[in-house]
Amino acid sequence: MEIHAVGGYEAIGRNMTLVRVDGAQLALDCGLKLDSYLLYYGRTEKNFEDIPTKDLLAVGALPELGDVGTIDAFIISHGHLDHIGGLSRFIDSHPAQVFCTHYAAGLIKRWLVKGQLDRVSEVSFGQSIKVTPRLSAELVQVTHSIPQASIVDIHSSEGDIVYACDYKFDDHSRIAKTNYKRLKSIGKQGVKCLIVESLNVDKEGKCDSEKVARAKIRDVMEFAHENSGAIFATTFSTHLERIQRMVQVASRLGRKIVIAGSSYVPNCNMGREMGLLSLPDDAVIAGRGLENVFKKIKNERDKYFILATGHQGEPGSVLSRIVDGKLKFGFEKGDSVIFSSRTIPTDVNIANRSQMVDKMKNIGVRIYDEAHVSGHAYREEHRKLIRILNPENIIPAHGDIKMLASYFDLAEEEGYRANTDVHLMRNGDTITL
Repeated sequence: MEIHAVGGYEAIGRNMTLVRVDGAQLALDCGLKLDSYLLYYGRTEKNFEDIPTKDLLAVGALPELGDVGTIDAFIISHGHLDHIGGLSRFIDSHPAQVFCTHYAAGLIKRWLVKGQLDRVSEVSFGQSIKVTPRLSAELVQVTHSIPQASIVDIHSSEGDIVYACDYKFDDHSRIAKTNYKRLKSIGKQGVKCLIVESLNVDKEGKCDSEKVARAKIRDVMEFAHENSGAIFATTFSTHLERIQRMVQVASRLGRKIVIAGSSYVPNCNMGREMGLLSLPDDAVIAGRGLENVFKKIKNERDKYFILATGHQGEPGSVLSRIVDGKLKFGFEKGDSVIFSSRTIPTDVNIANRSQMVDKMKNIGVRIYDEAHVSGHAYREEHRKLIRILNPENIIPAHGDIKMLASYFDLAEEEGYRANTDVHLMRNGDTITL
């Protein structure tokens, strides 16, 4: 088998890996590097779909596929943009079927045009995905910061390839459960290679559960509620479990709920349709027409909880537009802003978020940071996955060179040897096992 590193092996984002085995080629994920996109186009009026693919490739926002030959199937681990954001740019030149869960399919289809929609096949966890008579795959449920995330298991005549990008082990999530039984079964059958994210492998111990985030959110929101002023909060628009918690606490506090921002609208509506999110009947979800919504809030702001886009300080987000005076509604001294998120560690995100927060502080806004837990496994969770699967080979992915090196340290602790059975790959590299 051959494994080709396309994207995500040198920096965070544009995740994509090709697996060539049994006469077929599978693409695992096809993502966007969002910070590269924002750096060059975030402050322009251009929509993503209007930017030529060659220009997005030139700024490093898309995977560098090159001339890779025929792709027989795209298999998508979950619906985050750094795993699906590039699909619309390659689905015509590589006309293979896309296999993913129901929630990921809903996200992907928004990026596609009418003639491409029938290329997306929704599959259930554990369902066999037949690529060729000799090659199949399945999605194994795991916890992450988005509904219906999965670890991909590819069944080939050369052995199984397991793709674990991204995951954590959270036994207290209310919308997902890791299928440990199936993972252990796969490990007993034998795993030829584990391709695994390395984002938080340098962090000791275990990542906090979403149960911890639920407690943090309640504590911070109850504290902020005692003050006068509006309560704003922001988190990832696909983190429906987190959104559900904030809405529940706000409702108990008697606050009216407004959800503001173009990315929240479709994700929250889709979450409601799929039974993944429950909102009060009087909750307002607004992408456009924000001026009218905020006009109602202005004179009774201490009665409202506003979930707004802008957790990374993105230009064009609702929080950025408010603080920059681009809406006829401004922050006032005593308002609270809760960041239920972590700044994705890239220079662009760090700068955008820092500038936005500084502007808020100058107005007198009260900032509550890190009401959050990560969606990515820490060191001991990675160790647990290695021991469950006992793979012959390991390829760290989804991270910069320091993150990949940290995974090497862990693998060597577990008896693997650098360049023998744990392999360092960079974008564009191919390894034969």
